[in-house]
Amino acid sequence: MRIVIVGPSGTGKTTLAQELGKRNNIPFISASAKGLFKCYGFKDHKDIIRCAIENPKKGFDFQMELMLTRNNLFKQYKDFISARSPIDIWVYFLLQNSSQLSGPQCEILYELYLKGLENIDKVIYLPHTSEIDTEEDGVRITNRYFQYMVDSLFDKVIFDLRKMDLIWVSRIYNTIERNFERKLEFTNIWLNG
Repeated sequence: MRIVIVGPSGTGKTTLAQELGKRNNIPFISASAKGLFKCYGFKDHKDIIRCAIENPKKGFDFQMELMLTRNNLFKQYKDFISARSPIDIWVYFLLQNSSQLSGPQCEILYELYLKGLENIDKVIYLPHTSEIDTEEDGVRITNRYFQYMVDSLFDKVIFDLRKMDLIWVSRIYNTIERNFERKLEFTNIWLNG
């Protein structure tokens, strides 16, 4: 089973992925973009957005390399769970880069995004909630209004994925930290049918 957990920054994707992996004996794989940050001179997400505006080619190259890296990583595993995916890259590309590029350039990344979906069996979507502030890690954009915008884009992209085996973890389960166990139980039942 190849599972990805998607959603805006700070919604608990990595924590949930690691725990589901442990409980279901599914290897957790990290597919974080932070490894590429140094190669492109980024220190945080704001740098990526600035770069996409000031140097669209560099922003596009970063997103392309990240998409290719994740797609190749996911192909290597028969079973995995990850808190990152081609879906995340597509959402953040649309937000950060698409307005600065031509339609044909966007199509190139879109085709890679669709190719990456072939390596995924199940999608767990954790939406942003206003009840929890985005965890500060020195890299994320924690402004809740920015996170609302990101979440709206995830909603649209996830809606387009409705043909996939998808679970939308209700905002009710995403409201306060003590509901982590409920969120975990809910997704675990879905995974094990």
